[in-house]
Amino acid sequence: MEQAEAPVENYRVQEEFTCLLSDPELVLNARGRRLLTYLMDARFRGDKLVDPRAIAIDVLGRRADFTPSMDPIVRIEITRLRAALNNHYKTRPGSPVRIIIPHRTYIPIVEFRENLDPSAPSQPPTMRSIETPAARTISATPLVKKALSAIEIGGAILVMFLGVALAIRILLL
Repeated sequence: MEQAEAPVENYRVQEEFTCLLSDPELVLNARGRRLLTYLMDARFRGDKLVDPRAIAIDVLGRRADFTPSMDPIVRIEITRLRAALNNHYKTRPGSPVRIIIPHRTYIPIVEFRENLDPSAPSQPPTMRSIETPAARTISATPLVKKALSAIEIGGAILVMFLGVALAIRILLL
């Protein structure tokens, strides 16, 4: 279920993000912190899509001719960032706000933990995710890319077949 963030919740997200970046216990190198900042900035702007090529060029310092299918650096750095965030929140189980980068996405989502009342320890805290449309858009992207690749391959085969047919026809004339 998609929900718009209230101003108070948006403030809580920004506060958690600021705390994450300044927390020395977050095991993340400078590149990872730049990547997290880049992704959270995209989320705060309401971007629906974060292109891995843009991440490689803007954050990781790759050249403009970078091709994500040839160089896995973006996937590697995102995996490291996910692991660092997961480990960080394992050491802070009482954190009321969690920033998570789901698999197959580059847009962070936020989980707000409710029921953190210490007088009711028998009840585990419930999680409520706030998911942006971008997260769903990104998760569909690999399927769209595969479909487009199949169409491109099919088109290339058709063009090759027509070229061979035309060459045979010319030779027979």
